[in-house]
Amino acid sequence: MRQYLTFLVIITYVQVWGQSYIPYDVASHQLQGQRMDNIELINSYKFSDLEFYIGKAINGGQPLKMIIKRKDKILGEIFAPDDTFYFRPTFYTNKVNGSPLIILCESGSEYYWGQRVVIIKNYNVKVIGDINIGQLNSNGEIQTIIECTRINQGLRKITISFECNDLILDPGTKNERHIKMNTLYYEIDNDRLTRIEY
Repeated sequence: MRQYLTFLVIITYVQVWGQSYIPYDVASHQLQGQRMDNIELINSYKFSDLEFYIGKAINGGQPLKMIIKRKDKILGEIFAPDDTFYFRPTFYTNKVNGSPLIILCESGSEYYWGQRVVIIKNYNVKVIGDINIGQLNSNGEIQTIIECTRINQGLRKITISFECNDLILDPGTKNERHIKMNTLYYEIDNDRLTRIEY
């Protein structure tokens, strides 16, 4: 299977207290001509007053990472899984109060792996887990689940669900298996990500 590394803008909808929202269009807010010491930059973006830089150390020895900055201060560094070919963020914001900002960071090699989940609340950055789910396309290849991902903000918890058929759990591993739509979702509660199957 071939993995194309072209950045794709995918419109999805985020459910916030019964209302649908479109995620931030990061492709139209890419930063140009950015440089960082000792980092080979691949992409950079601006979201509100935050800047996101994706790259890898020039001297090697580390996987791809996303550096998050505000007013020249580094808030956090998010490392991609080892040996990934790319690290592609999709941003979700709660437009009722703007917090927390949720970022799904996609990774993969010759095939799609999954999403690393990052939340930013009051400028505190935290990796809360991974969503290792893919979707089979018409050619039988595993692809991203971003276009069918739905995020819903409740009073206490945030749920992440997937409205697509032919879901694959743990793609590319010995535990890979098919799951039915609407039989699995994730909850974010107290900055913890939990997978729930039923």
